[in-house]
Amino acid sequence: MDLILYGLCFILLRVNMNGLDLLPDFVGYFLMYRGLGQLALESLQLSNLRGICLGMLALTLPLWVVTFSVEAALVFGLSFTIARVYILHRLVQVMQELQLRCSDVFFDIETLRVRWTLVLTAEAVGYAAVFLGMNNLVTGILGLAGMIISVLFLMAFHRTRQAYRSMTT
Repeated sequence: MDLILYGLCFILLRVNMNGLDLLPDFVGYFLMYRGLGQLALESLQLSNLRGICLGMLALTLPLWVVTFSVEAALVFGLSFTIARVYILHRLVQVMQELQLRCSDVFFDIETLRVRWTLVLTAEAVGYAAVFLGMNNLVTGILGLAGMIISVLFLMAFHRTRQAYRSMTT
């Protein structure tokens, strides 16, 4: 589960320096792919998620070095955001499945589900603001709010990871 959490950090957080993403998505998808492999015996859904992460790794790697037009970047970004939110949703479902099998450990799935909903909402509102042509201040504030929500999701997943770890040790 540690690799999944580390992968999520790369996928959900953005740290740019001189236009270079210091937390590239392809690294996150690689870490998630490896982490999901470690949990493959826990759920059949994980093999599907691994395939999606592998595909996203292959698709996001070129984006780290290639520059696209604003329009192409928006289309790619929206497509990758949809895939990212779907992966998070499936991950929450897998955690819920684990919770049902291990009723003596509290995974706090409801908080994880609420935080996923907030991530989905923040992504949707952020893209709506961009497509509606809102000014940079508004999109910047929405981006900051999205980052905070992503951190809240990561915190909830960290607690779930700790619960899982207590179950396996």
